[in-house]
Amino acid sequence: MNQDAPNGAQGQQRNNTRDKVRLVNSFFKTAGKKDVDNVMSEILLSDRQKNVFDMYYIRKLNAGFIADTLNVSYSVIKTEINSIRNKVYNSLYKD
Repeated sequence: MNQDAPNGAQGQQRNNTRDKVRLVNSFFKTAGKKDVDNVMSEILLSDRQKNVFDMYYIRKLNAGFIADTLNVSYSVIKTEINSIRNKVYNSLYKD
């Protein structure tokens, strides 16, 4: 048995996460400033999340560079990006 193969629940969660990443990234590739401003007005971000959002999604900077610039660890930036992505996704695709 292949131990690397995900079980049903974990595999589905990974697929959902990948879909979420694709949808949010696709939005930012095609969205105009007005679309981005509309989403930003609907979500609540901390000051650090606003900085990360601007650097990662608007200025297209690397997460490692952002971590160095903000003097935090790479994992903190990845966590912030995931949190921002979830908020944006929920704003765009709410029921």
